[in-house]
Parts: sequence; C-alpha cells; structure tokens
Amino acid sequence: MLLVLVVQVTVVVGWTLCIGCLAALVYGLYNTELDRLPAAIYSSLSHTVWALALSWIVIACSTGYGGQSCRCTVVHSATYTAVRIR
Repeated sequence: MLLVLVVQVTVVVGWTLCIGCLAALVYGLYNTELDRLPAAIYSSLSHTVWALALSWIVIACSTGYGGQSCRCTVVHSATYTAVRIR
C-alpha cells in the first residue's frame, strides 16, 4: 500500500514539475528584457531544464505512467526505439 502511494505521489509530482518547467521555459519570458546576468543564467539553465523535463516524459512513458500523453505523441515511438537498441 505504501509503495503504491509513493509511486502515485512521484508520478504526480513528476508530471507537475515537467509541465510547469516546460510552460515556464516557453511562456515565462514573453515580452521581457533581461539584464546580462539573468540572461546568462536563463540561457545556461534553460537547456538543462528542458532536457530534464523531456527525460521525465520518456521515463514516464517507458514505465507505463504516461497515460494518454504517450498514446498520441511521437515520444512513445522514440522510447520504444531506444529500448530496442539497448
């Protein structure tokens, strides 16, 4: 029972962080002028955060926690190909 609860909490937190990070990266700086230091920080961290969010999608889809999002995206095919190559 506890393991199921931990898994469900992890999945909900993972998807929430994933969607929040992707939305913040896409829409967060709309009509915004950044100074040099914040622009450098954003530029250096945005690629890493984007990769981590997409990694969560791949991991969630490959382990069966993707729900409907894996059925209608190309991520499922890419995950299947990566698993088969391994």
